[in-house]
Amino acid sequence: MIKRKLSGNIEFKKVFLEGKRIESKNLIVFLLNSEYKFNRLGLVVKKEIGKAVVRNKIKRRAREAYRQINRKLFQGYDIIILVKKSVVGLEYFELYSELENLFIKKNFFFCQEKITFLTDEIKIKENKKRSSRAYGRAN
Repeated sequence: MIKRKLSGNIEFKKVFLEGKRIESKNLIVFLLNSEYKFNRLGLVVKKEIGKAVVRNKIKRRAREAYRQINRKLFQGYDIIILVKKSVVGLEYFELYSELENLFIKKNFFFCQEKITFLTDEIKIKENKKRSSRAYGRAN
């Protein structure tokens, strides 16, 4: 049975050595073509980031963000997401947005226009906060 995740040292090393690297402030993504018709994910969260509870929380958030984005990605790749230490303070939506922007930067989406529903919700909330502040000052 073929697993939809990368497992084993050999698979990770192959993607690290032969794959393309995309980097941002909090994440590094490695991409490599594979023989499968679906994407396989590998997550790397180093121990220097924090205790097990913190690392597991980050892994859950990164896995969920990837799951949301994977539907819009080209298929047939091995993908490794390496999390940097600065991701500890990020909210889920910020992590999602950053991961999505990395894939957009690499033109890795089926369609080239940015499809976001979560980041739009954040912008709407921010605009509501700003407008309520403005009304508060006017009174």
